[in-house]
Amino acid sequence: MNFRRINPGRLEGMAANLKTVLEGPQLDSLTPEIRAHVLANLGRLPEILREQNSAVSVAEAQRRHAVSERAGTVEMVQDVMASVKMMLRAVGAPDAHFELCGFDPPAPAAGVYRAADPTNATATISAAGHSELRWKGNNRYRSVLYEIWRCEGRDGTWSSYATAPRQHYTDENVRPGVFYAYRVRAVAANDTSAFSNTAVVYA
Repeated sequence: MNFRRINPGRLEGMAANLKTVLEGPQLDSLTPEIRAHVLANLGRLPEILREQNSAVSVAEAQRRHAVSERAGTVEMVQDVMASVKMMLRAVGAPDAHFELCGFDPPAPAAGVYRAADPTNATATISAAGHSELRWKGNNRYRSVLYEIWRCEGRDGTWSSYATAPRQHYTDENVRPGVFYAYRVRAVAANDTSAFSNTAVVYA
């Protein structure tokens, strides 16, 4: 038997047997001095290995029990998550609410265009004193209408201000010396995007 390849449980039995043989008269090919020397080196190693094997068995049993308990908990958590996602779908919750819970938003129904979020909104004052607003729509041509929201003054409130079919808009109703902030969102037939970044200009 190759003692370097057997498992620790079988090695434990082999070591205990070797200790018994060394303590007896059977192994007379070795002198008593050599047997005593080997016994001294072996010492309590067979007993220690037995104790450690027992500890490992207990630990493995505990690990299997913990893994089993965890699997049950995982299943219960997944059931609760599935019910929450189902309820969000049932009430037609917005995508942001799905994402807030860590869920993927439901795929749009066939034939429904999902509006992409506009990006890179900028605002500048033209030579004529108008506010020129531009943005990157990120949407298919003629699939959405862009809704422009405006906030006038440092302490103003946001309100829906205008719509534009393309990716730019000229606001002619601005007053010199006033801050204006703009943001844009895309509106499709059955979907509305999130707002773009805020673009600020000083007229």
